Amino acid sequence: MLGLGKEFAEVTAKDHQMENKWMEMFWYSRDLTFVCPTEIAEFNRQFGQFRVRDAVLHDASKDSEFVHAAW
Repeated sequence: MLGLGKEFAEVTAKDHQMENKWMEMFWYSRDLTFVCPTEIAEFNRQFGQFRVRDAVLHDASKDSEFVHAAW
């Protein structure tokens, strides 16, 4: 949990480097739309396939930090 005033931070690939692992990042169009739940659900359904291939999943919306803060 991030502390007050630290809700947003810049993240780089170095923050997620793991030895002998793939990093799969997927971006969904916007929060709170009909598109994001279907994409997230499909990646969740395929999670086991990523795991057996030593891949770590990361997801994010394309909404700005201002949109997230408003919610």
